[in-house]
Amino acid sequence: MQPVANADVIFDFGNYEAKAGEEVQVDVTVDSKNKAISAMDVVFAIDSPLTIDEIDKESLAFKTTAMTNIAILGANFKSLDDKGEPLVPTKDPVFTLYVTVPATTPDGVYNVGFGNKCEVHKSNDGSKYSSTAINGKIKVGNPVDDPLE
Repeated sequence: MQPVANADVIFDFGNYEAKAGEEVQVDVTVDSKNKAISAMDVVFAIDSPLTIDEIDKESLAFKTTAMTNIAILGANFKSLDDKGEPLVPTKDPVFTLYVTVPATTPDGVYNVGFGNKCEVHKSNDGSKYSSTAINGKIKVGNPVDDPLE
């Protein structure tokens, strides 16, 4: 991924606070700087012991349905209008992740973001935008070193 300032597309995972034993809804938004996007293919990652238990199939930012694979934490979709043209995303979440914080989770700050894949396609010719992700911290309990403060 590119540094934030240089990226064409910026994903914001947000920052959250949770207690051990809770579920956290992580809404991922996307800023494409008004660039149209034809498709996305991503794989998510999260720090153990937290787990992503569900990836919502509705991509509200593109008003489309994503194909998801929870086994690999993957999601992909095409974002085309009725004429087959790429869409500019709205401010709504592009992905919604449901994260479980196990009851035995130690206090700490855990990361959620992209794993080994984040492809954002410009058009149907295979060309891609550069992308980066910001935020993506889940604070559990009262960690000694709290980067969110």
